[in-house]
Amino acid sequence: MQHDCMRNAGTVQAALANLVEKFVADMLGLVQRTALAEVAGLKAPRARASLRAASTPRAPRAVGEKRSPGRPGRPPKLSENDRQKFVAKALRAIAKAESGATMKVIQDAIGADVPTTKRLLRELLKANAVRTTGKTRATAYFPVGGALLEAEGEGDAEGASDAPATES
Repeated sequence: MQHDCMRNAGTVQAALANLVEKFVADMLGLVQRTALAEVAGLKAPRARASLRAASTPRAPRAVGEKRSPGRPGRPPKLSENDRQKFVAKALRAIAKAESGATMKVIQDAIGADVPTTKRLLRELLKANAVRTTGKTRATAYFPVGGALLEAEGEGDAEGASDAPATES
């Protein structure tokens, strides 16, 4: 009789193992189907996330209306007259500074924003009207030869010369 119980125990264990395997396989299939259904229901992620909130839509453009010109953040092109005035003011500020004019001094003198001031200084460097010493924040701008005379001459033409009048 003990022998029969042992044989029954082996069959019960085998049957139990089969039931557990079947249950695990069914559960695994159910989890996979559920996960696939959730993924299929999701929207594909966008390549570039929008900074604008979903509740604030953009105003529609009129038919034929184009986007604003140029890159964002780029200063507008200056008219030739404005550019000449800025260059003259920059050269005067550079000529006045004995130990070299910094970017901030020049920017304050011409009254322009940083990108416009940088662009004007690049033009002056390219034209060899100024020279620099130092790097990055320690950059100082100095007039080169004729640029000093130009700055003083344009200052006289505008009536804003800082040089005292001398009588001969």
